[in-house]
Amino acid sequence: MKEFKILIIHDNFLKDIFAMSEIQDSFDYTITSIENFKYFRGHLKNEFDLILFSQSLVESGQIELLEGISIPSVGVFQHLEEQLQLELLNSPYHIEEIIPFESIRLIIAKLNKILVRHKLENQQFEKIKTNYEEEKSILFEIDPITEIYNEQAFIKKTEQLLKDNPDQDFYILRFDIDHFKAFNENYTFKEGNVLLKAIGQKIRELSYENNVAYGHIRGDHFAICSTISEEFSPEIEIETLRKHLQWLYPDWYFTLRMGIYKIQSHDEDIYLALSRALIALYSVKNNFNIHHAFYDDSLKTNLLDEQILASEMVTALEQEQFSVYLQPQYDYATNSLMGAEALVRWIHPEKGLISPDKFIPFFENNGFITRLDLYMWEHVAILLHQWKEQHLNPVPVSVNISRRDIYELNLPDVFSSLIKKYELMPSDIRLEITESAYMENPDQLIKVVQDLQALGFQVEMDDFGSGYSSLNTLKDVPVDVLKLDMKFIRNATATEQNNSSRSGSILSSIVRMASWLQIPVIAEGIESKSQAEYLKSIGCFFMQGYYFGKPMPVDEFEKLLTFVPSANLTEDSVGHLEDIQPEYYSIDFLDATNQKALLFNSFVGGAAIIEWTGTKVEIIRVNEEFCRELSTDRDHLKSIEKNILVNIRDCCQNAFLSSLADSKKSGSEAFCEIQFKSIYDENKYFWLRTRCRHIGKTVTSDIYYFSIDNIDFRMQLLDLNTMLTEQLQSIMEYIPSGIICAHSKDNIIYLDYINEAFAKMMHSTVARITSYFENHNDYILIDLVKKELESIEDTPIFERKVLRHKYQQKRTDGTIFNGEAILQIMRKKDNSCTLSAILNEIPEEPKNPEDK
Repeated sequence: MKEFKILIIHDNFLKDIFAMSEIQDSFDYTITSIENFKYFRGHLKNEFDLILFSQSLVESGQIELLEGISIPSVGVFQHLEEQLQLELLNSPYHIEEIIPFESIRLIIAKLNKILVRHKLENQQFEKIKTNYEEEKSILFEIDPITEIYNEQAFIKKTEQLLKDNPDQDFYILRFDIDHFKAFNENYTFKEGNVLLKAIGQKIRELSYENNVAYGHIRGDHFAICSTISEEFSPEIEIETLRKHLQWLYPDWYFTLRMGIYKIQSHDEDIYLALSRALIALYSVKNNFNIHHAFYDDSLKTNLLDEQILASEMVTALEQEQFSVYLQPQYDYATNSLMGAEALVRWIHPEKGLISPDKFIPFFENNGFITRLDLYMWEHVAILLHQWKEQHLNPVPVSVNISRRDIYELNLPDVFSSLIKKYELMPSDIRLEITESAYMENPDQLIKVVQDLQALGFQVEMDDFGSGYSSLNTLKDVPVDVLKLDMKFIRNATATEQNNSSRSGSILSSIVRMASWLQIPVIAEGIESKSQAEYLKSIGCFFMQGYYFGKPMPVDEFEKLLTFVPSANLTEDSVGHLEDIQPEYYSIDFLDATNQKALLFNSFVGGAAIIEWTGTKVEIIRVNEEFCRELSTDRDHLKSIEKNILVNIRDCCQNAFLSSLADSKKSGSEAFCEIQFKSIYDENKYFWLRTRCRHIGKTVTSDIYYFSIDNIDFRMQLLDLNTMLTEQLQSIMEYIPSGIICAHSKDNIIYLDYINEAFAKMMHSTVARITSYFENHNDYILIDLVKKELESIEDTPIFERKVLRHKYQQKRTDGTIFNGEAILQIMRKKDNSCTLSAILNEIPEEPKNPEDK
């Protein structure tokens, strides 16, 4: 209980009052007494609860000392006129009461009452203050953006969690979103906060267990402290959250990373634990396939190595310790030099050559890669300018563009400035962008690529086929050159060891597909003549790798410019295509010249290319299987190929045309089932299941990939089954015997069907019997059937057992039904049973001859 502080002015007799037991027993208090008025104000800083003064304060003219003081005051007077009392009580001095000095006991009683009231008021105040402090504490713990615990609260909760569970192992899970800054720039910071709040809510949903702490650390970083079971899968947890975010923002591709640290001691510094989880997270930042990592000491060692790199990287750039190395690219068909790729090498004055694998991932992670790329581009431009001045027959040089460059630099302006500054042509510098970058933020990247191409630069897709690719990438992204991943090449040419040609077949298909799309292909990582010869055999002539030359210093590469003839990477390099409209490029594989129709003619199932003009659907190209599905040949197919709509039944045409429209609108496949008129018999129709995908357009029509499956036999069976079912049901409804169909599972019988005849036998209705059975499960042959089910436990599966029993059943009106039941029971694989029964009513047998 709070101690009361009472200030007494001038009078000693007032101090004596508080020696009385009545007050002393009820309250804890301290008394401060002053006799000199000039020290009065100084004492008020002690925050008194009550001021007591006597008549002398008024008579001496010092009552004004109480002016402006909010502390309640009580006066104890011996003689005071009523008018003066009223004036004091109505004055602005906060005088709460004036007590006449009639007796000590009266004064004590009145002071006691005043102090009791103050005690209650203080208790109420303390309660309100406590509630306020608690609410304030909670408020300060909650992050206002995500509405979950902030970093300090997370650490506090985690420490308490470890303290309360000393025998359990806990882990810190820390995760973030790749390129959250780019998301903010694309969607605005306000929407970025909405995204963070959505993550906070999802974490709260997923962290439903008691022994879990979670919080928003900072930026796009979140943390969870929890136990994890043997079934715990970081990838599943990441994918669950990623799908949730993808659902919220379907136009943005999210990538999440997680670092996991096992807490070693329950009194461990949580800040340190969070830091180690962060180290694990950063270790997978630039790995497209791996999204999580557990912390170990090797990561700490790597971190120390990276810190050393960080301390030296700026100095290394200023001192030009980074050098341009060039790896030649050849046209294998003509043995001519057609270009080079610029690669960075760090030549340290003390450590010598530092491998790019050591510093490139680190620079990409900390953002220094952008400064290094600008440095490399500038030095390549200087190099190209020098070659031209020296008449060294220069070749184009490819430079690498990092993912960060796309988001942080205005690339069109950067490269325009370079070629202007060093008097170059856009064709002198080719720009390599790794395929994984196309997957992360395709819309922004496509815009950058288009702007660069508009300036005349060639854009290469690096690492194509390395495991991230989708053919949609080629459809959507306007790249000029494909660079095939070296691992793909090695696997494709390893047929001597694994006797498998699958990789080679896929690689061959990619090269031919690129040819159809007029996209040159450079295969990188070639290490042997056999690999080069294989690539040549499938039509890939541009190559790069150790077989032709390792990355080399500039002076060594310049020797090649002197002695090796050069070639250009042009559209002629991929073969001449017919002069067709640009809209038709995506469907140039329809041209049957050479081997361009090979894959199309080898598709499994009936396939065709059709053209929809809005009024008719014309077949442009078909494969052999398409004719087989229509039970015809190519010659007879010609009779309908100008407009297949005439052979589609009128009632199906709208559905078919709607599927074409849906595919064009959605860009995905559309399905339909139609009846198609036989080419040989106009009175005969058969069922086809069609599948179409919009693949291109001309000025006046739309082009579709179109496949069919003949499902006529299946539809006939479906019709027959429907007819037989209807006939059987009709028979069962009108047959005079009662019919029951049911099945059993786990010794419970489930009613499937009863007919009207049986309901009448029971003096009831089908609905009432069905409802009663569902609620009671003790009606209609239950005892009889259960007994028989026990007898067929050893009966072979799917073997029917037919039984005949006389049977009595109490009707719903109380009368007894006497009948004979013929049952058929069959045991299934899962030990469930199906059963059916036919019941006929029989007269009740007389009990004695006289009853006949």
